[in-house]
Amino acid sequence: MTRERKTFEAIITEADEEQGIVKAIFAVTGNIDQGNDRIKSGAFAKTITERGHKVRVLDNHNTNSVNDAIAKTIALREVGRVELPAKTLEAFPNATGGAEITAQFMLDDDRSAAAFKRIKGGLVTEWSFAYDAFDTSHVEETKDNQKIIVRNIGTIKLYEVSPVIFGMNEATSTTLVKEKDKPKAGRAISARNEARMRSIIDSVQAQLEQLESILPSAQVEQESEPEGASAGTEPQKKETHQHDSEAGPGESPPTDAQPPLVDIDQYLKQTFEEVQ
Repeated sequence: MTRERKTFEAIITEADEEQGIVKAIFAVTGNIDQGNDRIKSGAFAKTITERGHKVRVLDNHNTNSVNDAIAKTIALREVGRVELPAKTLEAFPNATGGAEITAQFMLDDDRSAAAFKRIKGGLVTEWSFAYDAFDTSHVEETKDNQKIIVRNIGTIKLYEVSPVIFGMNEATSTTLVKEKDKPKAGRAISARNEARMRSIIDSVQAQLEQLESILPSAQVEQESEPEGASAGTEPQKKETHQHDSEAGPGESPPTDAQPPLVDIDQYLKQTFEEVQ
């Protein structure tokens, strides 16, 4: 399973400058996000109970050093819609709740203290979290007058929460971490790229038809070869082929050669890169 990330503009509900404690709502449930995902209410309950004490607060998802752990998770909890700030409800009118973290930064550590000051001062406003998705289902719905495929996420396994400078667009963040070269269901595709992708499909189908035309003929030739054929007959075959290849002026020598097949893997990789 590929670990995923999501980014929201976090709502800081409390910041204690003396103790370096920050409370922030880092995820919203019930709404369809930009990645066409909808986290169901209660999705964080299991992970909070089983591994809430293991969830780390990292600097921009970095895991290169122990110094990347910039705060300690004191508490994690799910909140209901009535606890969501007005700003959150305005941004996500269909929200049913969210997930809140209470983290304590180390004010005697330069890096941790600097991160706390930037969060409290409003220089850093977005938080992102890394997770695995379980109990998922897909449904077709309408968003902004367009048909989309929505992934419902019933259970979240949370690994870490990070304040980030620039939170990636949620849809982009999810494609790069899942499958870099695989467009996500429900993604908007321009008319130009749609035409290009349909051309790819036609080309691949043509290649498959060519392969199918080759394989049966090869099988027939193998089955029709006399069982008693000996090594002595091989020179005669070669001589015959050599004779056939000597075509007269204006004549084309007979040939069973098929048009060259392209490297399908390379072709698909190149064309998909063009439509990203």
